[in-house]
Amino acid sequence: MTRHEHISLTLPDGAHTKLTVFAPRHGADTHPVILFLPALGAPRGYYEPFLQGLADEGYTVYSADLRGMGDHSVQGGPGTDYGYWDHLSIEVPALTAEVRRRHPRVPLFLGGHSLGGQLALLHLALHPADARGLFLLAVSFPYYKTWPWGMRLLTLGFGAYVRLAGMVFGYSPGHWLGFGGKQSARMMADWFHLIRTGQVKLSGCPHDLEAAMPRLTAPVLAISFHKDLYCPPSAVKFTLDKLSGAASRVLYHFLPAELNTPELGHFRWARRPGTLPAFLAQWLRKHS
Repeated sequence: MTRHEHISLTLPDGAHTKLTVFAPRHGADTHPVILFLPALGAPRGYYEPFLQGLADEGYTVYSADLRGMGDHSVQGGPGTDYGYWDHLSIEVPALTAEVRRRHPRVPLFLGGHSLGGQLALLHLALHPADARGLFLLAVSFPYYKTWPWGMRLLTLGFGAYVRLAGMVFGYSPGHWLGFGGKQSARMMADWFHLIRTGQVKLSGCPHDLEAAMPRLTAPVLAISFHKDLYCPPSAVKFTLDKLSGAASRVLYHFLPAELNTPELGHFRWARRPGTLPAFLAQWLRKHS
């Protein structure tokens, strides 16, 4: 059984967000601590069953709402402007620093789902000493040519559709499109650039992120899920191949029966995680 609390955090640009901390009743003093970042449009509360599962394995887990999502003070919509680099230069460093401040003597692992995993990966590429390891759940840089043949044009076309909607409305109306919720047009322009080129080049970012990624040295676990149309294993492998300097790179594809849950896809595993927390705990123990 676990307990959790909510924390308000003011960010360097004056915006504020909330974190939820899932803490085990015993064993938290010596186990590593985890910072988990959610997917595009997903509030941190969506992952509660999964994060409670990790806490039940003995880990203290933090999760936060990112810009444009959940309880964050910056919400996507007309007149709001942010992109990937705002997440990387403001949110993730502040969240990492807060977790480290609270737990200065234990190792930190970063994890994330979809967008959250992209951000965790890129943060660790820029700051390799910030975490002991990285786990990625349904995470890829979604280059359309890495999709199965029958899905390539559909993936590219959908990305272009989302980008065009952002240009027409001045923001991305994901609540209409059924993808990602309301987001800044610049955010989705960065995302579409990934789909179109496969290259991580973010608006406003002063760093060469493609050159930085091979400098990530931590061990990396990447997990893909059965019938995930947003993140097939081939796209996950394309992303892992960019991390040539990692101490280890493991890609594991889960089928529903392995997690003792009826459906997986891109999101459902978070609500019915089955044995996924125990699987991750085994990897965490190996690399702690």
